[in-house]
Amino acid sequence: MILTRAEATLKIREYTNPRFSRASAHLISQYAQILMLVFVAVKAFENLPRIGMALCLVIFFIMMLIGARQYAVLVLLHDAQHNLLSKNKKLNDLFARYLIAAPLLSFFDKSRSSHLDHHQHLGDPIQDPDYESYCGGSPQKIPFRNLIKYLLIEMTGNKLLQILKGKKKPIGKHLKKTGGPGDLLRIMGAQALVVLIFKFAFGSFFYYFLFWVLPIVTFALLFNQIRLFAEHSIPEIQARKFFSDEILFTFKSNAFERFLISPNNMNYHAEHHLFPVVPFYNLPKVREIILKCPELCAKFQLESSYTAHITNYFINAKTKYAS
Repeated sequence: MILTRAEATLKIREYTNPRFSRASAHLISQYAQILMLVFVAVKAFENLPRIGMALCLVIFFIMMLIGARQYAVLVLLHDAQHNLLSKNKKLNDLFARYLIAAPLLSFFDKSRSSHLDHHQHLGDPIQDPDYESYCGGSPQKIPFRNLIKYLLIEMTGNKLLQILKGKKKPIGKHLKKTGGPGDLLRIMGAQALVVLIFKFAFGSFFYYFLFWVLPIVTFALLFNQIRLFAEHSIPEIQARKFFSDEILFTFKSNAFERFLISPNNMNYHAEHHLFPVVPFYNLPKVREIILKCPELCAKFQLESSYTAHITNYFINAKTKYAS
């Protein structure tokens, strides 16, 4: 059945109501998975030889999994930025500030301000706060080795340091909504609680740094930067036209990518930009409706996976987006 844009929009409105129970269940599930992985990591650290390749590989792998689950929690912050965790805005913000952002070293108010400006000024090299993360120019000037170098730099915690130093600030009309010292105080309080949990549950403060802080500032940030680059990796010469026509990338993805870089339906990128009032768990329904509407289908480009898209960007970008 073919739908007009008006008909499709009307159907999509049925999926705009946030369900706090659904968001809470996802949060509890992700934190439970993190605790389970930390438990396995601690047991491996205690039982494997302290110096050896086996221990290094096991710890590296488990840290990657922990970072992926921490990133999945941080993705819930994305819905909170659009008031999609709960119909009650105060509950939405309390939930986001104290149970998601603060434990994971994130500033909710600053990130929300920046993200809303990203939506309003998508693709604008001046006013889009995220523009520098994805529109790096012609692919001939961004060889693959430079992308690897960039991502490795992000794994050193560079992004977190930029945020803490306040180097990346929102630019548009949402600037006045950024948080103050309250964000930092919440983070300090939450980290004190997490330290105590690690001390009493696992017996050492050391595990807090190894299996909580390090996965956040390395793998969680890395997965986010890979996703950001893939969703907006357009040669700069074509970027303004691409964005001005409201053509956005969205991804079918696969189980591996959805676990690491696009948890909680982040691969439904175009659907979210077109209908930012829809909670993440309803985005698959939105795609089903959009695919029945030729006018809305023209607004996005469906890619098979993030991996395939990044590969195509470096191999075929010049011809793929040539006007």
